[in-house]
Amino acid sequence: AVLAIMSLFALNRFNNVTSISFFITYIGSLLFMFSDFMIGYTVFYKPLPYSSLIIMITYITGQLLIIHGLIRHHLLVHKS
Repeated sequence: AVLAIMSLFALNRFNNVTSISFFITYIGSLLFMFSDFMIGYTVFYKPLPYSSLIIMITYITGQLLIIHGLIRHHLLVHKS
């Protein structure tokens, strides 16, 4: 539920920030949500081949995109 709320907050940034900052952050939140979905799937349903690798790639990429999108917005707003 917390990750879904995080993605909703990222979605709520639409038209409030630049489109590139929005898309980078929103895609990052979806990747982060997908990585947690994969954890739940492999733990509670059935393990998938290379699931650990997929989980880590989507987790790290999602986190990097979220931070990159937020930094991009911050730099634009606080431009000297």
